[in-house]
Amino acid sequence: MGLLSSFQYPAVFPLFLLLAIVTFWFVRKTLVRFNDPKSEESHLQKVKPLRRRILWTRLLLYLFLSIAFASPFIFQQREVVSDPKITILIDNSSSMDLFDRSDINRVISALKKGLPTQVLSFSPGEGTAIGDGILANSKQQEQVLIITDGRNTEGKAVDEILRFTSSLNSTVSALELVPRDQDYSVIIKGPPEVITGTDAGFSVVVEAADPDHVSPVPLTITFDGETILSKEVVPDKPITLKRRITEGYHAISAVISLKDHFPENNAFYWVVAGIPPPRLLYVGSGNPPLRRLLGQVYNVERGSLPADLSAFDGVLIANREASSLDPYFDSLSGYLNDGGGILFIGGDRSFDFGGYRDSLTETMLPVFSGKAKKKSKEDTNVVLVLDVSQSSGRKFKSGSVYTRGAVQKAIAIEILNTLGDDVSVSLVTFNNEGKLIRPLRRLASSRDQLRADITSLPFSGATQISAGLEVAYDQLISAKGSNNIILISDGRENRNTEYAFEIANDIKDDGMKLYTVGIGEGTNSRILRSLAAAGGSDSYFEPDETQKLKILFGPQGDFKEESDKQLVILNTDHFITRGLQLKASVAGFNAVIPKSHAQLLVTTGSNNPILTVGRYGLGRVAVLSTDEGMAWSGDLLGQENSLLISRTVNWIIGSNKRQQDFALLITQAQVKTPTNLLIYSKSRPGTDRYPLAKVGKDTYRLSYTPDAVGIKDLLGAKLGVNSKEEYRHTGMDEGFLKLIRDNGGEVFSSDDPNFIIERVKSVARSSFAQRILLRWPFLALAIIVFLVDIALRRPR
Repeated sequence: MGLLSSFQYPAVFPLFLLLAIVTFWFVRKTLVRFNDPKSEESHLQKVKPLRRRILWTRLLLYLFLSIAFASPFIFQQREVVSDPKITILIDNSSSMDLFDRSDINRVISALKKGLPTQVLSFSPGEGTAIGDGILANSKQQEQVLIITDGRNTEGKAVDEILRFTSSLNSTVSALELVPRDQDYSVIIKGPPEVITGTDAGFSVVVEAADPDHVSPVPLTITFDGETILSKEVVPDKPITLKRRITEGYHAISAVISLKDHFPENNAFYWVVAGIPPPRLLYVGSGNPPLRRLLGQVYNVERGSLPADLSAFDGVLIANREASSLDPYFDSLSGYLNDGGGILFIGGDRSFDFGGYRDSLTETMLPVFSGKAKKKSKEDTNVVLVLDVSQSSGRKFKSGSVYTRGAVQKAIAIEILNTLGDDVSVSLVTFNNEGKLIRPLRRLASSRDQLRADITSLPFSGATQISAGLEVAYDQLISAKGSNNIILISDGRENRNTEYAFEIANDIKDDGMKLYTVGIGEGTNSRILRSLAAAGGSDSYFEPDETQKLKILFGPQGDFKEESDKQLVILNTDHFITRGLQLKASVAGFNAVIPKSHAQLLVTTGSNNPILTVGRYGLGRVAVLSTDEGMAWSGDLLGQENSLLISRTVNWIIGSNKRQQDFALLITQAQVKTPTNLLIYSKSRPGTDRYPLAKVGKDTYRLSYTPDAVGIKDLLGAKLGVNSKEEYRHTGMDEGFLKLIRDNGGEVFSSDDPNFIIERVKSVARSSFAQRILLRWPFLALAIIVFLVDIALRRPR
């Protein structure tokens, strides 16, 4: 990593160079005036040895002091020995009845004989709060063995609690359990609402608690009381169904007919509501392909802009000049402020071709109209922030030969390879504190050095993302141009994350953008996605998506190459683009520039925005900066890619219940569990049977506690009521065991308690990398040089 990487404050060394130059100048300076040259020459010859000695002693003194103030350090392995003991946490929830308690008791008895053991329990009843149980019973530097099926149904998230216990150096391991009986459950997955006249897809899955010992299960599925399937099915293989939906509520049930451990989960009930097609106003000319496409699903009315738009669920404005829209600014902005949605569509009379720049209409849009200014060679700044905490030294995944840190380094180098020579890049690392490795410098002169720096990074310490973000923020606060931070981490923060989000908000407020990159399996993508959103980019990338950064940080292209015409989804976390596959190109587009608050979802390969979304008041605004299918949009409107358009329209619509006199927001309820339901009604619903509260304009919240499973009628609507979530999924949760491994714990078998005992004893003797400061030897050398200098100059 280089010499300076072993110093905590390497910025001190330029001060040493300055002092050396000043000292050299001052020592050579003659302050005595002479009347004749011979006297001056005689004086210079006399003081020459003294000057030489003063120069070298001062330089050595300054050098040793500079090194001391720069705080040199080394990493030294330290061994910690603690008393081998273990705390056992037992899940006493109802779903644990599936497992043989005698096996669990046998393991506990064996551990008590070999170790000091404390046994605690949590979650009695029909609910499992694993996170709460661990949090309430974990202490610093403690080893915990949790005995549970891993099915967390309430309370705090398990992954967050495991990260917290890891920060306390507390190790949480788990016992892998095998069901003593087989148990099957059935679940229906599908949309709660579907536009009438369209097909709805549903998935029915039969799950087995013990996947190693399964047999065919008799399954019956009904739709509105009519049997649509009755046969034996293989567990864990989804069955997909499609039904044409008419207006009203439709009940679906799935029942497995057999005797198993939990009869509660042998039936599942689902309700789907057929809703009227949303009413859209299309402001545009003729009957282009886009309008015809939307007319297959929505109620699309073509017309001019009225003074009152409240009757419409959404408005589409296609290829219109700003001069024709500005007179309706009050109508459009009022509609958005009341929660409406508008999709602006480009063309040869829109945006940069339609006089949008500095118009009233442009103030509503998430984009500016026109081309971005050409970037200068030094106006794109990027700080790479790498996680070098001890967790990065763990295995990338179970059985892998690579560590998370190795994957992270490879990603960082790949990002360097995608950035152009004109980009200025800085490197920052963090564990429990942040450190500047390289200041901002153009890649043309620093690429090789940055690669070497990244390759040689060590891993140690705790994880504090805020420490790295703080150093990166300080690097960019005074930098001119486009300032960006790329955080590469597994996201497994073991300190308070609130400060990290505060810094992310500061990054956004100061016009910077924070992008996050995960390192694959084991990454807490939820935290990284949230940080990217708070940091103003809304861009979280998986390892195989880092090439998209080239699009983001490269200049907008001239659209000459065929690859430039291909569309790229930049943000895969938005409702519109989540899970979407796009294989489309465009032949043309309008030149627009996303505003700072906007979300850029789709671009061309040469960084020209195609779909940008944002908010205006309570409303939603989307900009599709290609045309409605007359010349430019090409295969974007084809069947394979049209989902992008329909999702965009659904996003601007939001909920179209405001157009209905009465509607119940469909949700799923659990038996004997209070459920809050939202009702949209022009007048207060007439019911005294259930608690009712007004929570917004024409919106009410109703509290309902069902007393039995099945399809229930409620105020003219239908509701699916199912058994407690405790029985929804049974058997051992493999995802929970993965979380245990990802956070440094182990998964033990109940067959070998002695192995658990030996493992606890070995973990009690652990080592960690400790940073040792080496200031005092250099301070001592400085003092010695100073004393020697005094002794030499002392008169004899």
